[in-house]
Amino acid sequence: MGGESLLGPLTGSGHYTYQLAKHLIARGEIAELNFLAHGRIIDIESIEAIINRGQDQQEGGAASPDSRFSRVRTAAARNITLVKAYQTFFPLVERWALRDYKDSDVLHSPNYLLPPFKGRKVVTILDLSTILSLIH
Repeated sequence: MGGESLLGPLTGSGHYTYQLAKHLIARGEIAELNFLAHGRIIDIESIEAIINRGQDQQEGGAASPDSRFSRVRTAAARNITLVKAYQTFFPLVERWALRDYKDSDVLHSPNYLLPPFKGRKVVTILDLSTILSLIH
């Protein structure tokens, strides 16, 4: 599952992704749930620790490296040249991170971008704000 939205302070897509993952795990029908975030695979326990740390920091702690990355990424998303470079380069990084997964695995991208993957794929488009920001 795409997990970038889980690494900074949780926004709408982060809450959606986290709640979906929690409920999928609780059902017990999924053998393994991992997250693809910034070109690396992260397990559910690590994601929960990141989210808990983020909640603690929102209550008065310093910003985490992941939240700083999120702010830089948000600023970079306004630059069309950087967006095009990201769209060209990052799929190669993600393809490498997903190389050990099989055709029988499923990749869900809850944040509109679907990385290269040889198995089954699902994408959720929660809103069109990113596309609209490139138009204006």
